[in-house]
Amino acid sequence: MTATDAAQIIRDDAFDADYADKILRFNLRILMGASGEGKNQSYFAKLFGITTAGMSQKLSKPGRLTYQEVLIIAHELHTTVAALSDDTLYRQTQAMYAQIEGLSDDIQRMTSSKIAEWKGEKQKASGTEAPEAMVPPVGFEPTTHDLKGRCSNR
Repeated sequence: MTATDAAQIIRDDAFDADYADKILRFNLRILMGASGEGKNQSYFAKLFGITTAGMSQKLSKPGRLTYQEVLIIAHELHTTVAALSDDTLYRQTQAMYAQIEGLSDDIQRMTSSKIAEWKGEKQKASGTEAPEAMVPPVGFEPTTHDLKGRCSNR
């Protein structure tokens, strides 16, 4: 067995560190937003001596938070690292998004079928095909009367 094979086995058998990092950052953003004590990104940026943009990057990019920073944030937000690592809220949010996407697809499908139905009824009533695009009737163009501009003779 080579070192590459051993690394592959460890990677396959170990938990997904990227997923755990995503969950941790997700939960931190949720708790910071829900904190009624003003413990948001700006608060923690000042606490760590970095800019707000730097704190934002720590929360949005994988692998930027140190364990010590996670411990400090957990303490300040009155929670534990174990609670920050729980993926229940993340999974519920993802399920909710999936339901919303499903509803959106259903609405689009229903709308498309209603439009097709409407076009079919219009064809039957008039005996001609329904127009693809609505063209305004003549006489509703904007007027250029009394406008002075480069093309005006006035």
